[in-house]
Amino acid sequence: MNVLFVTLVGINSIEDRGIYQDLLRQFRNKGHDVTIVTPVERRKGIAANYRQKDGVSILQVKTLNVTKTNLIEKGVGTVLLEYQFLSAIKKYLSTKKFDLVLYSTPPITFSRVIQFIKKRDNAKSYLLLKDIFPQNAVDLGMMKRDCILHRFFQRKEKQLYKVSDYIGCMSPANVQYLLQHNPKIYSKNVEVNPNSIELAEDSKAEPDKMQLRRELGLPENKTIFIYGGNLGKPQGLDFLLEMMEACTPIEEAYFIVAGSGTEYAKIKRWFDQKMPSNAQLIKALQNPNTIGWYVHAMSD
Repeated sequence: MNVLFVTLVGINSIEDRGIYQDLLRQFRNKGHDVTIVTPVERRKGIAANYRQKDGVSILQVKTLNVTKTNLIEKGVGTVLLEYQFLSAIKKYLSTKKFDLVLYSTPPITFSRVIQFIKKRDNAKSYLLLKDIFPQNAVDLGMMKRDCILHRFFQRKEKQLYKVSDYIGCMSPANVQYLLQHNPKIYSKNVEVNPNSIELAEDSKAEPDKMQLRRELGLPENKTIFIYGGNLGKPQGLDFLLEMMEACTPIEEAYFIVAGSGTEYAKIKRWFDQKMPSNAQLIKALQNPNTIGWYVHAMSD
């Protein structure tokens, strides 16, 4: 098959580790032709480009900053994504036909892009539903129900579901919620399709955990709890801070918060003010293997 993957995730190489890169490598390794359409945000200073790399095709579309930025630019950038992606596909992929188009949320504003590929190529479409927007924004207090913006994104959400031949949800509860609130969706076209990842074969000897804790500056005699990932509003970080503060008297516990995102400054202010003796904050691990070292160090 010729497979098109449309994503908001910045993908520079399919050999990097990640839930989408690992999935797409499986398609490539099974002999399918894979094309990735991915954004390159304006902060990178890179023009739109199309290239072959690691056995796949990558089309980078220049966009506004839609991650780790203020709400205004994020909102405007999200609205413009559909037009920017569609324009780039028409320019760079005009002669390439696809059998399957995969795409994930966020964002929900790709319906015209998917519809264009389906109509032009008679392709099947599959939505990887990673979050349910705009409802999650309403739940977080970031958007008022029935406001103009909410109604706009709600229409986009319905359009995306309508254009999707199949929808993969993260859990059975997500399937139930989706069908309950969208009765027009045909239930047989919705399934559970959680995050997938390729397990790495570690041929190295098991590290000495105590030695590793010493090298990483971690206490040797405490149980270590680690949060690693995006530090944004949807992650409910106020609860994380409340939990760490409540656990301050527990001498046997030690906490690590590692990541980046729009709420990183807030988390850092909390650490600067509280100066917890049983926790540390680490900004965005540059080496993806580093998180594995921390996990090794904390495991029994």
